[in-house]
Amino acid sequence: MNALKRAFFDHNSSGVRMTVFWLCFLLYYFLTSDIAYYEAGYFQMFESVFILVLAEFIVAMITLNILVPKFLERNKPIHFVLWLFLVLFGVYILYSLSKSFYYETKYFEFYPAVKQELFQKPFADRFYNVSAFLNKGLKFITPAAILLTYRFYKKQQNLLKLKEQKTTAELTVLKQQLNPHFLFNTLNNLYALAIKKSDDAPLIIEKLSNML
Repeated sequence: MNALKRAFFDHNSSGVRMTVFWLCFLLYYFLTSDIAYYEAGYFQMFESVFILVLAEFIVAMITLNILVPKFLERNKPIHFVLWLFLVLFGVYILYSLSKSFYYETKYFEFYPAVKQELFQKPFADRFYNVSAFLNKGLKFITPAAILLTYRFYKKQQNLLKLKEQKTTAELTVLKQQLNPHFLFNTLNNLYALAIKKSDDAPLIIEKLSNML
């Protein structure tokens, strides 16, 4: 029952920490963005930030819940990198689609003439923009990298804790095996045999030595 309670609260606390993490990321982008670039005001800025954080969230969830257990934890780093690249490219396409057919269309009238001409270019042209993909890909992977580092740190902490518990348990077992009454009686018997100069004394000492 206690184990179930701990598992329940650990799961809930993990969910709370994850929620706080993404809210902090959203707040960070929102606070560091320059409102001067958003002619329609704060709601436009919020939508722009939200689309970016949503893309980062998708990459992080796929990476942590699918790619890491399936490839990285099974010692398949090459497969992990290849699939991660495909995930980043897929999310980049979804991000570009949402920006092109929703965000830029919605706020098209607020953009200067130069950007309006740029947005009117064929959507497929964005696929060939390697620098844009690398720039967005780096942003997309940042939260996943932070969470992966945190997970590795927690895993190492748990391993150290388990190792410490194992050592403590082994010491406890050894202390229980080394019964002080048994040792006291054996030493008394050895003392008596030594006084009698018995030939059995060396044999008992040898057996006691082997046991210890």
